[in-house]
Amino acid sequence: MPGLKFIITEHVKMEITKDDQLKQIKEAIKDDCISGEVITDPEEIQEYAELNKVLGKGEAASRLGRDRIITTSDLVVRAIEASVISVN
Repeated sequence: MPGLKFIITEHVKMEITKDDQLKQIKEAIKDDCISGEVITDPEEIQEYAELNKVLGKGEAASRLGRDRIITTSDLVVRAIEASVISVN
């Protein structure tokens, strides 16, 4: 998708339990469609610890760096604008 970078954290990847899905994620990382990320920033580690008290590991990790997160509806709009998908 033009202008977007898709990221999966190790915490999210560890929650994938289906072999075929994990294989797809690994292939997408290898093909540079998404990038794997390990949380190392001390502030993000602290934020993760706080979020993980009320959320699962993957959910907590996916909410880090909220300034770079877009909603599904935003993603659909961007895909339409980039002619990646169509409403027809």
